[in-house]
Amino acid sequence: MSSEPCQSGKLLVRDLPAMDVTWRAGLAEAKTKALAWQQDSVLSSMSVACQLFESDFRWQANFYSLNAQAFFSSDTGEVVPSGYETQVPELNVEGLSFALLHQALTAAGYEDDTIISPSSGVDIRMNSATAPFGPPTAPNDVILYHVTIERLGEVRDLFVDARNGTVYLYQN
Repeated sequence: MSSEPCQSGKLLVRDLPAMDVTWRAGLAEAKTKALAWQQDSVLSSMSVACQLFESDFRWQANFYSLNAQAFFSSDTGEVVPSGYETQVPELNVEGLSFALLHQALTAAGYEDDTIISPSSGVDIRMNSATAPFGPPTAPNDVILYHVTIERLGEVRDLFVDARNGTVYLYQN
């Protein structure tokens, strides 16, 4: 069995700690593109999945510009007008730890060979009262990781607190 992340294009729970090695470089490249678009660009969300046909990660960062009142996607160059009239909170990712996300998922009973949905990968956003991201039980003004996992015929959306690894789920 290969230890390369994204083997066969699948993002597995075991691949998460390897993201800690490369996410800063992926984000720096994205930020360079965003600043070329608008000098006041701030990171508003980030996601990571597997590259198509490669054993590597694909970093997708979204930036907001108050001057342009629009969002910019660094991987596609798409610009989407915003309905916000004030600054969108900057996503401060300095303390991100994908190893913490790995620990939280394994502690919740997900094994290393569990597949994370390729359509969503790992989505990282700020949960706030003005822009909710996650279940109502998740605290506001914290960064949450979101992953979708299918196991035993059941799809689960898990939201993990980036500060301490607490897992939040939508409850029926």
